[in-house]
Amino acid sequence: MRGRDTFLLLAIATVLASAPVLAQEKRSTALESRQADGGHGGKESFKQCWFPFPAGTSATCSQGPFGSGTHRDGYYWDFVLNEGTPILAPADGRVILVVDDRTVTGIRPTGGSPQEITKYQEISIANSNQLAIDHGDGTYSWFWHHKAGTARVRPGDIVAAGMHIADVGRSGTYRAHICFSIRSPAERANAGTFDVRFRSQGGQAIEVKTGQQCLSQTVESKEQPRDFRESVIQGNEFAANGVTIQNKQSLFFLPAGKRLTFEGQVTQPAVTVGFYLWKPGRTSEIIKTVAPDADGHFRLNVHIPQSSRGNRWYAIAIKKPDGSVTDPARTVALVY
Repeated sequence: MRGRDTFLLLAIATVLASAPVLAQEKRSTALESRQADGGHGGKESFKQCWFPFPAGTSATCSQGPFGSGTHRDGYYWDFVLNEGTPILAPADGRVILVVDDRTVTGIRPTGGSPQEITKYQEISIANSNQLAIDHGDGTYSWFWHHKAGTARVRPGDIVAAGMHIADVGRSGTYRAHICFSIRSPAERANAGTFDVRFRSQGGQAIEVKTGQQCLSQTVESKEQPRDFRESVIQGNEFAANGVTIQNKQSLFFLPAGKRLTFEGQVTQPAVTVGFYLWKPGRTSEIIKTVAPDADGHFRLNVHIPQSSRGNRWYAIAIKKPDGSVTDPARTVALVY
C-alpha cells in the first residue's frame, strides 16, 4: 500500500468581479454542520467556519470547488491575498500537521491538459508548506502554500478560531494565496472533502464560488479554547475499506510506545483486517494484520514504535479473498 497525496489544490482560474461577502464578527468555537437543499430535491450537508484571514481583509476566490483546473474533483477554495497576510484558524482545534521549510516558489503549470495539471500538482505538493487542524468533529482543515518559516504553531497545539497560525506565501506555486479545504476519512465522495459555508454578517452561511470577492470580519484571537476535545473514531470512518470500528480511539493522534486496540466488524468478505501506517509518498512502514472470526469480528492490537513519531498517514482496511487491499478511506495523523 502506498501513501498517495490526493489533495488537489492551487489557483488557475481567472479572477472575476462580484459583490463582497462579509464574515460575522462573533467568534465561533467549533465547526458546525448544517443541512441545505442540494438543488436536486434532496438534502446536502455542509460545514460552517470562518474565513481564514483577518477582519477587514478582502480576498478573491480565484478557484472554487469543482473548477476546471486543480479543484476539479472536490471542495477546495483558493483565496488570493498579499504575501505575508496572516492565516487564521477557521475554527477551534488541535494542530495535526505542520510543514514549514519549503522555500521553492514560482512553480507554474505548463499547460491545461489533465496530464499537465497532474504533473503540476505533484511538483507543487512536494514543494508546498502545509498546516492541518483537527476540529473535534471528525474533520480537519487543510492549508497549503504558506510562507516558509512563518508557522506560529506546532503539532499538538490547541488553537482558537481566529488564531494567527502562519502567513500567506507562494511555496509550491506562483501566486500568493491560501488553498483551503475541510476533510474527513469518513467522507467518501468528492475526494474526502466537505462543502463549506463561510460565516457572514447576520449569521448567514455564505457559499463562495470562483470569482467571488470575500471581505472577512473574522476576529483575531490569542486565547486558547478551554473545552476543546479532539476527534475520536465514531465507527464509520473506515467503512469504505470494509470495516466498522466499535471502540472510540483518537482519530488523528496516535501514541507511540503504547498498545492501541481497534475492535470492530468486517462488512465484506475478508481474509484479514490490517492497520497500515506510512509516510507521505512511501510504502507502509507498519503493517499489522489479524484474521476476523467466523462472525466477522476482529480485535487488532497495534504497537507503534518511537521511530515512527511525526506526521504519518494511516488506514484500517480488509484484505479480500482475491488478495486485494483497497483503502479509499485514509487520514493524516500525528504519531506522538
